[in-house]
Amino acid sequence: MTVLAREAAAEASALDVQRLYGLVVASEIPLQQARPRADVADADVVVRWGAPRTRREQQRPFDGVVALDSGSRTHGYVAVVRPDGSHLLRFYGACDAEISAGLDEVVVHPVADADPGIATVLTTGAVLAYLLVRRGHAVLHGSAVAVDGGAIAFTAPSGGGKSTMATLMCADGAALVTDDVLRVDLDPTCDEAPHVRAGATGLRLRKGADTLVDLFADGAGATPERRVSADLR
Repeated sequence: MTVLAREAAAEASALDVQRLYGLVVASEIPLQQARPRADVADADVVVRWGAPRTRREQQRPFDGVVALDSGSRTHGYVAVVRPDGSHLLRFYGACDAEISAGLDEVVVHPVADADPGIATVLTTGAVLAYLLVRRGHAVLHGSAVAVDGGAIAFTAPSGGGKSTMATLMCADGAALVTDDVLRVDLDPTCDEAPHVRAGATGLRLRKGADTLVDLFADGAGATPERRVSADLR
């Protein structure tokens, strides 16, 4: 193996490769999901860390047309389409995600004094959801579980109980399809029912609802893995 080949292999092995929402995502940022793919060669999207940015840099004017703005320059976000077709997702106080015009490369620039774990949460959630929409897919803010060969979905605003309902269903024997980001495939050329795509493999419960994990305890006292994300879910 040549030096260049070894370097390429080492770089590929350092990437977290997952199939999420119908996309193969190869990421330098740990995706913290359990849908691994073996080969980075078939990745639809490559995600890499970029240089940190300051909060002052995030206040600079945009070189494009604002497509979506939450209205807050402190804790909000903005989406920008630049003249060259590339995209900027700016999450104030957290990170910038720069997306190529081909929607196949993402560079995430964390804010220097922010918890980098927030960038992980946003990458697996809002950034991939934005990519899906720009690729022409229908995306809902929802969670879904599989029951008897079909899917039951819960959609609601943030804090509306989507993850809680999915947790209760899974505790009763359903299988988790996805949490928070729900891709729905619609085929207008046939009469088949819509299909949903497998996504996030963890349920993001707010403080208080996290006690529902105890519903999964079996006779041996085993429970699902539990961890606290950077946004305290």
